[in-house]
Amino acid sequence: MSDFNDEIFHSYYDQSVKTGFGPSTVHLAAPGVAVFTIRARGNCIDCTASPDPADWYTREFRVDGTSASAAFVSGVAALVKSAYPEANFIVMRRRILEGVDVIPALKPYVVTSGRLSALGALNVRLQLSQPIVTRIKVKGGGKKVFVYGSGIHKDARVFVGRISYPIKPKAEDLSAVLVKVPAGTFPPGTPVEVTLINPDGGSSEPRTIVR
Repeated sequence: MSDFNDEIFHSYYDQSVKTGFGPSTVHLAAPGVAVFTIRARGNCIDCTASPDPADWYTREFRVDGTSASAAFVSGVAALVKSAYPEANFIVMRRRILEGVDVIPALKPYVVTSGRLSALGALNVRLQLSQPIVTRIKVKGGGKKVFVYGSGIHKDARVFVGRISYPIKPKAEDLSAVLVKVPAGTFPPGTPVEVTLINPDGGSSEPRTIVR
């Protein structure tokens, strides 16, 4: 969309911002006016029974609103994940937000002052920390997890399986942190993966713990 005609953009923009905007709540703009797509032809029996897939849909169907915008963002997220399969959700989010095309006219409406850019999301250079976890101890009947390492930042999160938990510092330099988890999080004899992720998206290597 970087070559999108500015005159057309501004003529549509006054309409599109009505569907969702906020300089502190909406992070980016994405195409949401006069989006041409396809839709099923509904009750056209002859069409859906046709052996030609081209008969199954109506083309040049124009849609407006955040339903169209969300599809563009989801598509860019899929591109990012395919290009960077190791990226966690924080890194994917940063790529999308930091890769926008900045447009001054958007400053009053969205946090980034920018419009979604697939190229930007794929090519933006991110600075990521690299926390290193050297040791993990599970105590307190499986409800306390002590994580030891380096490069751990304040407000990091520890993922136990797919659920994240906040850390509580046990050393001034954050070389040791405590995570409290619910009973049953570490079933005896069952491997559980533990990963530490810094606020910038930098992730430690996952470690498998068997209690």
